[in-house]
Amino acid sequence: MAAIYLIIQTLFVISTSAQSTLEVPTDSISLFTTDWNDVTTSTGELNDLLPDTNTTMSNLMVTSPKQTTLAPSEADDNDNVTLNIVGFFPGKSNVISMEGVLPACQLALDHVNSRDDILPGYFLNLDYGNTQCNPGYGTKVLFEFINSNTTYLIVLGAGCSGVAQPISMAANLWNLVQMSYGASNPALSNRNRYPSFYRTYAPDSLYNYARLDIIKYFNWTKVATLHENQELFSSTINDLSSKLRDNGIEILTSESFTVDPSEQVKNLKEKNARIIFGNFYEDMARQVFCEVYKQKMYGKHYVWFILGWYTHNWWTVEDPNIDCTPEQLYEAIDGYLATENIDLSIYRDQTTSSGFVSKS
Repeated sequence: MAAIYLIIQTLFVISTSAQSTLEVPTDSISLFTTDWNDVTTSTGELNDLLPDTNTTMSNLMVTSPKQTTLAPSEADDNDNVTLNIVGFFPGKSNVISMEGVLPACQLALDHVNSRDDILPGYFLNLDYGNTQCNPGYGTKVLFEFINSNTTYLIVLGAGCSGVAQPISMAANLWNLVQMSYGASNPALSNRNRYPSFYRTYAPDSLYNYARLDIIKYFNWTKVATLHENQELFSSTINDLSSKLRDNGIEILTSESFTVDPSEQVKNLKEKNARIIFGNFYEDMARQVFCEVYKQKMYGKHYVWFILGWYTHNWWTVEDPNIDCTPEQLYEAIDGYLATENIDLSIYRDQTTSSGFVSKS
């Protein structure tokens, strides 16, 4: 996966700091920064991407409160030096499922470690924790790793934005570079708050260009929004609302909810909203569309836009918080539109609605 690929390139530079003379490879390192700009820099210039001007590649080793000088441990079976990565994975939580990410990362590391032409003399080791997509639990896991006797060079994850944010703010204090594979909160693009954070996943606000293009294509003039009260969703909706106003699109109502979306769905019906943009986690999506079914806000006279990174057949997942059947949910969501990254685009050189191309 892309995050592992970028981490390997970064670790190649970090590993050379153990030598008496830092040899700068001629190859370039390509990173997606948090505002999704494609930054191409030589390894000598990578110091400019580090948390502060006093941090260089040669002193990037983690120093925890209990340890003053740390160095990578040595592998037992050979003379390879072990480079440790700390990973954060949500596993299967009640809001999102990324169970396939960890096996993919482990497979990528196995491939790298089995080759002699990538990071020769080094062995990549991944230690990881299950954050359950919970910010408090994720931060606890980070400090447990930092206060262990293991040196970590880089953070992989987290997959959930709510976990990635506090981890990034804390990891930066230990000069840890963080590479996320799934955090989409636009707020993470703030380089002042998250100076050592990078990702291979587009901020959700970039989808607003595509959403706006679809609105213009169908000549819709009135829309409505519904989102869950979390920064990940509210910041994206705020950005969308700004773009809609700038393009003369009327927002009939902008509804938000924390626990139960029933009243907000009823408000959408009272406002006669027909084009509705929804931003919420998967578990809340089931609650939203259960109420949509009850209010009969579906069919050919309604268009629902939601997120595209839910699990496969997410409406069939057993959920004690709703009293609708999977068949009823399917009837309510039939025909919805979703926005998601294109991992393997066949149009690599074609400029998209966001102004970017898929080719890195």
